[in-house]
Amino acid sequence: MSLFSFLLFLIFSNSLLAEVDIEFLKQKYPKCENENYRHDCFDEFSDKDSQGIGYFRNNSLWDGQYFQNDILTFEFVNGERITKSFCEEKDDGWVVCPSGNRSKAIEGGYYDSEGRGQGKFITEYSDGSKHVGEWKDNLKHGQGTMTWKDGNKYVGEYKEDLRSGQGTYIFSNGNKYVGEYKKGVRAGQGTFTYSNGDKYVGEFKIGYFHGQGTYTFADGSKDVGEWENDKLNGYAIQYNADGTIRREGIFKDDVFLYAETREKKEPSKLDKYKSTCEELGFTPGTEKFGDCVMKLMDKD
Repeated sequence: MSLFSFLLFLIFSNSLLAEVDIEFLKQKYPKCENENYRHDCFDEFSDKDSQGIGYFRNNSLWDGQYFQNDILTFEFVNGERITKSFCEEKDDGWVVCPSGNRSKAIEGGYYDSEGRGQGKFITEYSDGSKHVGEWKDNLKHGQGTMTWKDGNKYVGEYKEDLRSGQGTYIFSNGNKYVGEYKKGVRAGQGTFTYSNGDKYVGEFKIGYFHGQGTYTFADGSKDVGEWENDKLNGYAIQYNADGTIRREGIFKDDVFLYAETREKKEPSKLDKYKSTCEELGFTPGTEKFGDCVMKLMDKD
């Protein structure tokens, strides 16, 4: 059976499936409060030429509808993605969809007997963005590079269509993030460098500075301590550019509450090597980070 014939079969078989009841979902679940990480809530989003609406779980559309150029492309039922808009394979190998998106298998990529993309593909979207990378069961999965029309670019790992694992995101305004992702958002260890010279090195959670981290300003001053939702929360030390301590104590949402001094331990040589490698942009836990630490140790 050819891909096109199989897709025609899907058109008729899927037409028997019940449509998602958006109004029911909207009444049943609370509205999402965090657009960076939607979980167990109802929301709708719009990103250039695509829109999604429904119930979200773990930052993924679980029950709902997804549109591209106002065309219903997918429905989601209990986490299962059901194709509602069907594409056609052309003689040149490109598979063209009604939304204007098109994709082509490369380097051994293929469509399996159920019409699902497996392996490596080039995908060009109607909004001008482009993805080159690995797919599994019609979802981005593995290494990939996504380039947007506005100049933003992501190079790294995907899992079930979301950025997950190690990745680098370069913003068109000159900002850059190198580190870990989970469920499509920054989570774990990472380094965020701003175009003005500021830099944060430390822990992230659902896209925010969260946990232990160091924010170094372009003038050399820095804040070292505990973070939550992009702000100092807990014990922290603020240093002047010359290394002297400006304030040390407890903070709440970047506001200094009271002074508190804690014993400071001199970092070991290994800790210094690790810190240097983080500042250079290597992510802790990766092979390249380990290589960086070993090279510094060899030079000592």
